[in-house]
Amino acid sequence: MRMYTNPLPVLSNDLQQLSAPGLSPGYNPDPYVLKFNGEYYAYATSKEGVSIMRSKEMTEWTHLGYAYREEGRSDYWAPAVFFDNGLFYLYVSNMPQGEEDPHFQFMRVAVAERPEGPFEYKSTLFDTFSIDAHVVRDADGGLVLFYSTNETYGIDAHRAGTVILADRLLDPFTLERKPKLIVRPTLDEEIFAENRFGDGRDWHTIEGAFHLKRGGKHYVMYSGNAFTSPYYYIGYSVADHAEGCSLTELEWHKHPDEETYEPLLRQNGSVEGVGHNSVAKAPNNVDDWVVYHGREVRTDGQPDESERRQMRIDPLLWQGERMWVPGPTYDAMPAPALPSFRDLFDRPDSPDIGRGWTTDGGEWAIEGSSLLQHSRVGIGRAYLDAAYPHAVLELNVKWERSHMGGLYGAVLRAADDRSFVEVLFDVGKRTIGVYETVGGIKLEAQVKQVPGIYDSMFIISCWSMRQAVRFASSWTASGC
Repeated sequence: MRMYTNPLPVLSNDLQQLSAPGLSPGYNPDPYVLKFNGEYYAYATSKEGVSIMRSKEMTEWTHLGYAYREEGRSDYWAPAVFFDNGLFYLYVSNMPQGEEDPHFQFMRVAVAERPEGPFEYKSTLFDTFSIDAHVVRDADGGLVLFYSTNETYGIDAHRAGTVILADRLLDPFTLERKPKLIVRPTLDEEIFAENRFGDGRDWHTIEGAFHLKRGGKHYVMYSGNAFTSPYYYIGYSVADHAEGCSLTELEWHKHPDEETYEPLLRQNGSVEGVGHNSVAKAPNNVDDWVVYHGREVRTDGQPDESERRQMRIDPLLWQGERMWVPGPTYDAMPAPALPSFRDLFDRPDSPDIGRGWTTDGGEWAIEGSSLLQHSRVGIGRAYLDAAYPHAVLELNVKWERSHMGGLYGAVLRAADDRSFVEVLFDVGKRTIGVYETVGGIKLEAQVKQVPGIYDSMFIISCWSMRQAVRFASSWTASGC
C-alpha cells in the first residue's frame, strides 16, 4: 500500500529537499490545489511571488519557482486559480513593495495559458483590503467570487471583524458589486485581537473560503482566528441547493450552529496553525482530500510567530451530510488512491501511442506530453485495450483551430465497431451530444446547446462502461 506522511515533501527542480527559514519554497502557506490534465498544481503564499508546485500523485511535490510576480509589489497572499475555456485565471492579493500596513493588500487578477504560468496582470478587483479568493460556477453558468474583507463588519458593535462575502462576476475581471454576506464571526474562539480599538471591541477573523457542492447541499469551508492562536480552526457553513438561485442568494448557516465551536480541523499535540484549505480529487477521481497548512508544535513551549507553515493533506470523509476529517495527521497514512488506468502521455515524442491503446484510423502521435491526432480526413479513434464493468472517466481534449470545424470527444462504451456510445462536442454548432450506434444503425442523438463562450477546450468527466477516444479533426489531448 502506498503511504504518505505530513508535512508533504517539496523538492526543487534539481530534486533537493527544500527547507529554509522565512517565506521560501520549503514553506507554503494557504495552499490552493488545481487538478488539471491528471496532474496537480499547488499555489501558495510567498513574499516574492506566487509560489507554485507540481505533483502527479499529491504526496510528493516539485517546486517550479514563481507562477506570478509583479515589479514593485510583494507579499502575495492566498492565490487561487480558476480554469475556464483554455485559460487560467489567478486571483491573488499583494501590496506595494516596502508597504508595512497589510491592509493595502488588494486583490488582483492575472491570466496564463498554462497552469504553471507565467501569469500576466490584467486587473485589480478592489481598492480596499481584499483577500482569499475562490471562484466557482454559479447555478446559471456564471461566476461567483468568494472572498474576505473587513468593511462589512469592521464597525460592528458586538463582533467586528473580517468576514466572507460572495459576489457574482460579470466576467473574470468584473464584479457585479452586489456582495452578499456568507460567513460572519459568532464565537469568542474567532477573536484575533482583544480590545483592538481601545474601546472594548475585539476583532474577529473569518477567511479562507472554499466552496464545494455535494448532493443537494452547498458547503463553504473557512478558517477562523489566526494561525498563531490555539483556537485557529477549519469550519464550514452549509446551504440548501435551490434550483435557479445564485449561490449569493442562498441562506448559509454555520455547522453545527452559530454558537458552537466544533472545528472540522484544529491543532493537536503535534501540529498547530491548522487552516486555510482547498479540496482536490484524488488521482482516482473519486475521493476528496483536504489540502491545508500547518506547522509542527515547538517542543520548548515558547510562542512562535515565525512563518513555518507547510502543506498537508488528509481525506475528506462524510457522515451523511456532515464533513469529517481524520486529522491533522503526522504519522504514515494510506496515500490518495490511484486509478486503475492512467495515461498522462508524458513520455518521449513518438508516432507510436504506446502500450494499452489500439488505434482505428487517423494519424496519431505523442508530442509534447500530449496525444495528437493530425488527420483532418475521416474518423480517427484510439481505444483503450482494458475494459472495466464500471469506471470513472476523465479526459481533457482541445481542438486546434480549423476552417473545417471539429467533432471530438469519447467513446464511452464499445461492444464492436458497429455498436458503441459516444459523447461528442461539435465546435461549429456549439453542441454536446450523446450518440449511440447499435448494429451499425445510428439512434436518435441526445443533443444540448452549450454556451457560446466555450471555444476549444472540452473536459469529459463521467461514468462509463468502456473507455476510448474519438476525434475527427486536428486536436490535442492529455489526461487520465
